[in-house]
Amino acid sequence: MDVLRWFFSVVLLVFFALVVVANYALILSYYFKKRRSSLILLIGGLAGAIGCALCPSEIVQKLWWIPLVADLGCAPILLFAIAEYSFKWFSGKSK
Repeated sequence: MDVLRWFFSVVLLVFFALVVVANYALILSYYFKKRRSSLILLIGGLAGAIGCALCPSEIVQKLWWIPLVADLGCAPILLFAIAEYSFKWFSGKSK
C-alpha cells in the first residue's frame, strides 16, 4: 500500500513542479517580452497539496500547504486579485 501512496504522491508532486515552472515562466515572459498569457490557476497547487497529503512520510504530510503558497496560480494570485478588487471597490473606481 505504501508503494502506491509513494507512486501517486511523486506523480502529483512532479506535475505540481511542472505547473509551477510553467507559471513562473509565463510571468517572466510577460515581464521581459511583454507577451501576455494565462496562468494555470489552482491545478498545480491543489495537485501538490494532494501529493503531500498522500505521501507516507509524516513530515511531508505536515507541509501540505506549501504547494498552495509556492504556486503563483493559487494563493498569491488569489490574494492579489482580492486586494486589487477591494482597493477598487473602496476607492469607488469599480464599475
